[in-house]
Amino acid sequence: MMKGNNIDESLISKARNSDIVNNGLLSVPQFVYCLAWNLHVGDFDKVVAGAIGPGLVDILLTLNPYEIYGIDINSPNKERLDEALAKWDVIDSDPDCLPHEDLIIKNHMSPESYSNILNETLRRDFSHRRECGYWRIDNIHRWSIERCIAFELKKIGVNPNTLRTSDNDYVTIEFDWAFPDEEMKRRKVYFVPSKIHDITDNKMFTDISCYYEKSSMDCTTPFDSRRLLAGLSDIINPNGIILIGRTENPDEDAEVEAMNSKVLEKSFKRIDFDYSYTIYMERTFRKPRYGWELYGFKKN
Repeated sequence: MMKGNNIDESLISKARNSDIVNNGLLSVPQFVYCLAWNLHVGDFDKVVAGAIGPGLVDILLTLNPYEIYGIDINSPNKERLDEALAKWDVIDSDPDCLPHEDLIIKNHMSPESYSNILNETLRRDFSHRRECGYWRIDNIHRWSIERCIAFELKKIGVNPNTLRTSDNDYVTIEFDWAFPDEEMKRRKVYFVPSKIHDITDNKMFTDISCYYEKSSMDCTTPFDSRRLLAGLSDIINPNGIILIGRTENPDEDAEVEAMNSKVLEKSFKRIDFDYSYTIYMERTFRKPRYGWELYGFKKN
């Protein structure tokens, strides 16, 4: 990584004026980190995102794509997604507007006390998106992936009148959204129920301009990293890039070395990025370095 000392003040200004920050979805440093990467690597029209879950804002801000193919073994159901979107006005404020998991304390409290606890749990769980920098799996299970997707769309400032869903090969959602300081563009997200290794092994997609995986859930060992990069090298186009988030692997140094080795073998090169933005961003987290420091690779 390049070492730097200065954060672009214009990015901080954009963050502070953004609905995404003011709605509580991201912090200013998180927003700035995404935009700094976008300034560094540019826009990519078609992105494959591994282990996407309900997380959309990081991909949109980092890469500004028209189309996202979200790969995840846990994908939304169209009927439940439509139901969640229909509750747009109260999706982030009324815990009982949609089915959800009951808290284990329900049978030990009065209905009024339980309602108060449930409201606080909704507020706390949704605030974890900003505090942790990702959707926690227990929060997704409690409220449903469909509700979390609707919450994410609302907080990035989508006009609900522009939303369209479909279910042909994959559950798909379309919406209008404007990248900071740009005009509205039509976006489309395909939720593909699969593992990324199945995608690369079976060549489900070809000529991909960017592969993005913030969580690195499919890369928990050096072997996984080598296998993933080897498969991706066959489907990434000549001008394509790979952005992979840092993992919690205790043998992380060995993993990074293995990733770099495979990248070089496959005619990739590491993308240097100003480490100042990583330091600036990671100071906001209670649990540092989980899936936010991106490693970038580009074909030679």
